[in-house]
Amino acid sequence: MTIRSRTLRAAMVARSNLRDAAAAAEARAHTLDAAAQADAERAAAELDEAIVGARTRMADSASVASLYRIADELDADRAAAMDAERTRAAAARALERAVGDLRQRAQQLRTVERALETLLEQRAIGASRDEQRLTDDLNGRRRDS
Repeated sequence: MTIRSRTLRAAMVARSNLRDAAAAAEARAHTLDAAAQADAERAAAELDEAIVGARTRMADSASVASLYRIADELDADRAAAMDAERTRAAAARALERAVGDLRQRAQQLRTVERALETLLEQRAIGASRDEQRLTDDLNGRRRDS
């Protein structure tokens, strides 16, 4: 069973489209990763500011209720920083997957391209052999006559 070059070309186009889609997904993952990194840094900075501000507010507080309020605010800032860090980690994992998918799609495209090149080379060799046989047959007939 021989593989048609048209089939391989169609597979190459499909793999090329899949590679392009993976490249777009990787670019989007880079953007999301950068945004998540910026959000995590901003949340960490806000937490640091809240901790510094909490020290002075605790020193100035006059009641236990205000201390609880400060603790609740710090807990909320700490939770926001942790959520931002989790989001950043998830974006980093998604970026790794997107990079791996792009690498895999590019490798698959190269494999199909090599198969097409091999097929075309084999066809050219076969055509050359057929032409040589035809020439040899014609030359043999001339000698026999």
